[in-house]
Amino acid sequence: HPDRIVTVIDESHRGYLNEMESVVPGTVIEQPYRCGTAAGLLLPLTWILSQDPEAVVTIMPSDHFIDPAAKFRKLVRYSLGLARANSESLFLLGAPATSAECDYGWLELDAHVDRWGSVARPVASFHEKPDQSSADEFFDRGYLWNTFILSATAKALWEASRAHIPDVVKRLAPLLLEFVTLSNYPDATRQAVAAAYSDMPTFDFSADVIQQFRGDLGAIPLVGVAWNDWGRPERIVESLTRTGEGVTVELTDLAVAN
Repeated sequence: HPDRIVTVIDESHRGYLNEMESVVPGTVIEQPYRCGTAAGLLLPLTWILSQDPEAVVTIMPSDHFIDPAAKFRKLVRYSLGLARANSESLFLLGAPATSAECDYGWLELDAHVDRWGSVARPVASFHEKPDQSSADEFFDRGYLWNTFILSATAKALWEASRAHIPDVVKRLAPLLLEFVTLSNYPDATRQAVAAAYSDMPTFDFSADVIQQFRGDLGAIPLVGVAWNDWGRPERIVESLTRTGEGVTVELTDLAVAN
């Protein structure tokens, strides 16, 4: 439901939202400034926990290409079901690799352990943004790309973060009380958020939490789903050229967007 969508932005994104003709569904939470994906994820998670301590969530980065949507939604629903049934575990969606990419994390699956059925597999090892030699090796071994699409209980994500990046959790914890009495996210809370972000340390959630996580970490392969991270213009070209039914996109067409 749209009311269950929480979008996190920083100040530099506000202009884009103001230009949109449609209203962004759900709650929009604004960071005072950007300081890594850990704070960027945990700030909206703090809001969610304040509203529903038993929440199950899916993290979805905003710049991904996914096709077809129906198959993807089915896998996300499956991951949410696993997270509900395994409240201390984290479940990632992993994409079959098509190249030895250094910008992604890589997931080695344990094919010999059948813990959650035939679809999800335990992650034997996680490697965030390896060097080229390691990426070549992981590609040859058939490891999956980490999409950073992740389902888990809000509590599991909070506790994993408390274990590995306690300074971030400590700064955000007071907001649980600040948020709990509110039915939305008004301007009155911005001062409390700004105080929480004072001297906020910068951490990467994948490298500093997921890669260090010692609990049950599972992966669900995106079988039958094309995925790409559109963080680079050339990846947009690759996706649109592949799926454009003969339409060729040149890199120069994206110069303004870049």
